[in-house]
Amino acid sequence: MLRRIWVLLLCVLLLSACSSVKKYLVMLPPDWSGMLKRPSVGGLAGVYTDADMSDTRAHDLALAIQKARRRVIAVWGSVATAPVLFACSTEACFHRLGGTTNTAHSLGDRRIVLSPRGLDAGMIAHEWSHAEMYRRIGGLLAMLRVPRWFDEGVAVLTSRDARHGEGVWRKIRARGIEPRVGELRSRAQWSDAVHRYRDPRRNPDNLAVVYAAAGHRVAEWYARVGRAGLLHVIARVRAGEAFEPAWRALSSLQLAGADPDPKPVGAPAL
Repeated sequence: MLRRIWVLLLCVLLLSACSSVKKYLVMLPPDWSGMLKRPSVGGLAGVYTDADMSDTRAHDLALAIQKARRRVIAVWGSVATAPVLFACSTEACFHRLGGTTNTAHSLGDRRIVLSPRGLDAGMIAHEWSHAEMYRRIGGLLAMLRVPRWFDEGVAVLTSRDARHGEGVWRKIRARGIEPRVGELRSRAQWSDAVHRYRDPRRNPDNLAVVYAAAGHRVAEWYARVGRAGLLHVIARVRAGEAFEPAWRALSSLQLAGADPDPKPVGAPAL
């Protein structure tokens, strides 16, 4: 019966050309994706690449996964998730798995999908942080209570990706294009802001304005409350509390015994 359900789901997905539906193809058994299984590294449940990926590039990917894991541990303290990672060396592969112009995406705590532009430790750590947030907060329903800016800001902090780092933030400040990231609560609000701030008339250098702003806000907060503060807020939301009271309770406090910020956003990679 379970296999029939999977087959039915696969048929529905294949009949749709919508990328928002196609991306769920990776939730089917990994062997059904048409991807090549690679040795699992970094504690992941599996690593799959397209057949076009060279062995050299696959080796570099394995090193990036291990580096990404260290970055996750630096912020989160441990790794609670073991997603399956799908890595594409071509845009055609990424589009087949539901990608568009994005660099990567994750599905809950189960899957991470990378474009050829995201085969690096920063992007892997970013998506892995989303998986950690999803698992630790208690799943989909609890995630609905977490503002998008916070989830993305923690992911930026975890990634140490210069594309979203403090250097970008300083340019944003200098050009007076700071978004009000605290107002970006829903996925739709976040996506709309990302699109608006990519307008070349406002942002000719195509800076990752919204991501860098969220990362900066979370980095400042994390520097005060540390890992203990992050986990405390998550525990309160998991227990049913609204995000805002939990956030405000720690926004101006340093918890006793909290770990300091491991490194500023955009710091040199491990």
